[in-house]
Amino acid sequence: MNDYDEIDPSEDNGYFAVQRGALWGYINSGGVVIDPQFAAAWHFSKSGFAAVKINDRWGFIDKAGHIVIPPQFDSPVCQ
Repeated sequence: MNDYDEIDPSEDNGYFAVQRGALWGYINSGGVVIDPQFAAAWHFSKSGFAAVKINDRWGFIDKAGHIVIPPQFDSPVCQ
């Protein structure tokens, strides 16, 4: 765990967002789940998706790190 510059202390559904350098990824109690590769990362929802920022746009990934909604939004929050 010392490999990270920041670990978000808020656990959601077993996942923690972690930062290494300028990039964010996710860990769980077993270790790295999704390597840091995102400009920003939000918590996983109960439905199993998390908002992530790629190239100044927001999209959504599943718990395996697969993009389920390509980055296309200005904000991670729906209004």
